[in-house]
Amino acid sequence: MFPAVAFAVGIAFCAWTAAARAESTSSLLGEAEPKSYLRWLGPLAPRASALPPVPSPLRDPDQVWTIEKALVRTLQANSDVQVALANVQRQDGLRLQTAAALLPRLGISGSLDRRAEGLIDRSAGEFSVPPILRTAVAGRAFDVRLGLRQNLFDGLSSWRQIQRMAVLKKKASVDARELFLRVASTVRQAYDAVLFRQTILGTRRDAVRDLAQLSEVARKRFTAGQISEFESLRAESALRSSEADLAQAEADLARAQEMLCRILNIDTPAQGLRLTGSLALLEYREPFLAALSRAQAGRLDLRSAELQLEAAQMANRAVLGGYLPRLEAFADYGRRSSYYDYNRHLEGWTVGITGRWDIFDGGQTAGAARAQRAERRIAEIRLAETQKTVGSQIRELFAGLDQQKTVMAAQASARDLAGRSRQEAQRLFEVGRVSTEQVLNTDIAFRQASLGYLAAVFTYNTTVYQLDYATANEAFLDAVTRMEQ
Repeated sequence: MFPAVAFAVGIAFCAWTAAARAESTSSLLGEAEPKSYLRWLGPLAPRASALPPVPSPLRDPDQVWTIEKALVRTLQANSDVQVALANVQRQDGLRLQTAAALLPRLGISGSLDRRAEGLIDRSAGEFSVPPILRTAVAGRAFDVRLGLRQNLFDGLSSWRQIQRMAVLKKKASVDARELFLRVASTVRQAYDAVLFRQTILGTRRDAVRDLAQLSEVARKRFTAGQISEFESLRAESALRSSEADLAQAEADLARAQEMLCRILNIDTPAQGLRLTGSLALLEYREPFLAALSRAQAGRLDLRSAELQLEAAQMANRAVLGGYLPRLEAFADYGRRSSYYDYNRHLEGWTVGITGRWDIFDGGQTAGAARAQRAERRIAEIRLAETQKTVGSQIRELFAGLDQQKTVMAAQASARDLAGRSRQEAQRLFEVGRVSTEQVLNTDIAFRQASLGYLAAVFTYNTTVYQLDYATANEAFLDAVTRMEQ
C-alpha cells in the first residue's frame, strides 16, 4: 500500500510543479502594454517584464504621423527591436537556469519490480526445493526515496558560469538599447527623406506650372511673329523635361515612403503617408572634443564589446575548473522492502558525500580551455577595433558637418542670386527685351540652386542624426517618453 501512496504523492507533486510553471509561463506570454517597453530606455540592467508581443498590423495606418509617433511605433512594432527585447528575456532565463547549479535539488524516486524465478539467487542444493522466506531472495521489491543533492565544489565552474550569464544578460540589455537607438536614427533619417522628397515634388510641380505658362506665352508670341519657332520649341522642350522630372520625383517619394513604412511595420496607405512638419535645418552645437569624450564614455556598442570580453574571461575561468575535483553532498530518506522478505519494510536516512576527480578526460577540458582562450582573444580584438572606430567615426562625421555647412552657404547664396536673376529675366521677357532661352536658363539655375540647397540641408540633418547615435545622444527620446507616459 505504501508504494502506491508514495507514487501518487510524487505524481501529484510533479503535476503541481508543472502547473505552477505553466501558469508562470502563460503570464509571461500575455499581452503587455506598450509603456512597459520604455523601461529598456532606462537603466542598462532592466527589470523583468513580459515578453514583447508579436508585431501586429496598425489599425489606422492612414493617420497623421509625427516624428514622435513614428519613434513610438518603431519601439512597439519594429521586428528587430522586438527580437532584441526578447533576447534580453532569453538571457535572463539562461541566467536563472545556470544559477540552479548552486542550489540544492530535492526529488522523489521510486521503483517497483518483480523478478522471474531464474533471477532469484539461491544455493545449489535449493534449486529443486521451492523457495521459502528464510532461504530465498524475494521475488518482488519496492524502493521509494526522498533525496536531497547539493553541489559542494566543482572548481568554481558553476559560480563563474553564473557570473558569465549575468554579464551576458546585461550585454543583451545594452544591445537592445543600442539597436533601438540605431533604428531610431534610421527612422529620423527616413522621416526626413520623405519630407525631402515631398519638398522636391512640390518644387517640380511649381516648375511644371511656371514652364507651362512660359510655354503658352512663347507659343502666342511665336504665332504673333514676335519670336522664332526655335524659341517656342525650346520652351516646349523644357516643359516636357520638367514633366519627366516631376514623374521621377513622384517615384522617389513613393520609394521613400515605402522605406519608412517598412521600418514602422505598416502597410503603405493608399493616399500615401501624411507627415507633419517640413524639412528644416537642425542645429548641432556640441564641439568635437566634447562629442568625442561623450562617445568614448557612453557608446553602447563599445560597452557591449567590453561586456563581451568580460563574459569571455568568465567562460575561460569556468573551463579551468574542470581540472579540479568535484564534491557533492547527499541526504536520502527512503523506504524499501527487504531483499529477503518482501513483507519486511526498511526505512531510514542515508547521508554522505561523493567525490570525483577526472584524472584523464581525453583532452576534453584542454580543448575547451583552448577554445575559450580563442574566444577571449576575439573579444579583445573586437573591443580594440570598436575603440578605434569610435574616434574615426566622430572625426568623419564632424568633417561632413563642416563640408555641408560650406555647401549650404554656397547653395543659399546661389539660390538667392538665381531667384533675383529669374525675376528680372521674367520681367524683361514680358517686354521683349530678353529671349526665351535666357528666361529658361535663369529658371533652370534657380531650380537647381533650390534643390541643391535642400539636398545639402537633408545631408546635414542626416549627419546630425548619425552623430546623435555615434555620441549616444538620447535627448530626442524625451519626447517619446512623455508620449508613453
